[in-house]
Amino acid sequence: MKKALYLLVFIYLSSSFSSDLYSQDWNLLNSKFSYNYSVNNNRSIITVRVDSLNIIETDTVYFLNRIVVDCDTCELSYDHMKYAWYDQPQFLQEQVRITGNSFLFSYPGQFIIKINEKTAGSWLFDENNNIQATVMEETEGYVFGENDSIKIIGLSTGDSIIISKNYGIVKFGSIYEDHIYKLIGINNIAGESIPGLYDIMDFNVGDIFEFHGESWVTESDSKLFIEQIKILSRYESNDTIEYDIYGQYYERNYSAPISHWDPHYHDYNKKLRYINSSGHPLNKSNNQLLSVDYVYHDGYNPFFDFKYSKLKCYRDEKGQIVKSLGSSESWDYFNVYDSANKILDRIKFPMEAQEISYAPGLGEIYYDIRGFEWWSNARLEGYVKGNDTVGTISDYVRLLSLNVTGIESSVHLFPNPVRDVSVLELPGKETSFLVRIFNIHGKEVFNSTLKGSLKLYRNHFKPGIYIYKVSNQSTQIYTGKFAVE
Repeated sequence: MKKALYLLVFIYLSSSFSSDLYSQDWNLLNSKFSYNYSVNNNRSIITVRVDSLNIIETDTVYFLNRIVVDCDTCELSYDHMKYAWYDQPQFLQEQVRITGNSFLFSYPGQFIIKINEKTAGSWLFDENNNIQATVMEETEGYVFGENDSIKIIGLSTGDSIIISKNYGIVKFGSIYEDHIYKLIGINNIAGESIPGLYDIMDFNVGDIFEFHGESWVTESDSKLFIEQIKILSRYESNDTIEYDIYGQYYERNYSAPISHWDPHYHDYNKKLRYINSSGHPLNKSNNQLLSVDYVYHDGYNPFFDFKYSKLKCYRDEKGQIVKSLGSSESWDYFNVYDSANKILDRIKFPMEAQEISYAPGLGEIYYDIRGFEWWSNARLEGYVKGNDTVGTISDYVRLLSLNVTGIESSVHLFPNPVRDVSVLELPGKETSFLVRIFNIHGKEVFNSTLKGSLKLYRNHFKPGIYIYKVSNQSTQIYTGKFAVE
């Protein structure tokens, strides 16, 4: 069923008319812009941009970006999976030739939009399908919060196209397929931008992230785990951004009681390093073909029987724009099946596969890795950024709010684990330090200011893992852990 001709999406039109605005030049495409469109009001977001251009006599020809699409006309492969095409055009076709005031969109279809036609002006929009176009209305409206000139173009199919002088095509009706495309933004210009690598990996010192996950290996019990990381430092240089992080990891067998975390605890320090480039997969757009070399979680490369996957860009249930590499459900892993016809063979149930999702300012928010007789997955359950706490930050790992700097080399605890009596040595003999000890659930079990050393007696503690914090008057802090058997 065709949509109403005057569906205006998010554009709020006024009834007045300004000749000053119409005296400017209209332009449907800017070769420096990336245009982001929602599809049928669903979560998928596509991007249209100019990849290259050519000058032919007095005309300019734009070549638009191309994507991977399912091949619905191909025969099913032997395992009943759809093949896919790569290097395929999107709804604005593969190339656009600008001749005067006419924009000719072509391959595989062909249609023309004339930007300077006035109200009631008509032309042949699509010669092959005998579709006529007529400018139904010229008016003003607010597009991305700015007053703009608007034209509503009606088609003889009952569909419509809405164009804006400043932002190009803001709505493209379901003319050739059952999709309506609505402009939601132009990257770094107006409206919503699709996040790139720097937007996604944009952390600040003090940020905390908590992940909950599960892992399994054949012939062993499933394991549940919680991991928290804290950003300790940030360094930027040219196209590189680096972070020092501190992490704590808690694990228990699935069949163990919920409080049984302590036998499986460790902490760590690590560096994260990201190099920005136009070729980085997180700078790519929806359905773009990628080498699987980029689809790694934590540096792990599980792939051996296929070469390609694709990036997905969508709005998640929370409304944030997310990018995802790989696929653990739709099996978007490919090899080239027919290069002449640009056909990919989708591999069903690969021996090993993974999917990783990212969100701006949060980095990796989900991963699912599957191998032969093993798998692991985790999801971001909560985070602290600045004064905001979102989601779950578990009490038994809340010690990450401590700073991890300073006097580490001068603090020693031995023997560890504590079997009878152990000694916590402090820096110097004349300086007072505050020593606090917490159990694995985050409950403080010891708090005292002292000098020199502290004796830890086995019969003063229940068996388990404990965290201690040492600080002095200059706020230097060291954290460590010990076990009591």
